[in-house]
Amino acid sequence: MFRTASGSGLSTEVNTVVKLLLFITPSDGISPADFRDTSVAGSLFKYAERTNRGKNVYKLVDGTFTEIEQRNLDSIAKIYYGGSKNFVSQAEKDDLIAAGYGSYVT
Repeated sequence: MFRTASGSGLSTEVNTVVKLLLFITPSDGISPADFRDTSVAGSLFKYAERTNRGKNVYKLVDGTFTEIEQRNLDSIAKIYYGGSKNFVSQAEKDDLIAAGYGSYVT
């Protein structure tokens, strides 16, 4: 169904554009197997390439950020999950830049 408009309406609606930005959390390289593992699986996977594991970033209610896992859920304002795409607003981007995560926000 198509809608048309004459342009002579008296609408009071305002269009607000919100640009969402992408925050990919920091990651650390992990080995698929321990080099001391002598099992069959360990012998096989020690030749596999290192992979990246995303870290969770926690925004606390006091406005600070940490990568340390929080046991008290009441102290967490927002969780940015590692290994996934986290969409953030411009205000969140500014907070992340101030906290040192500027290179991870696009």
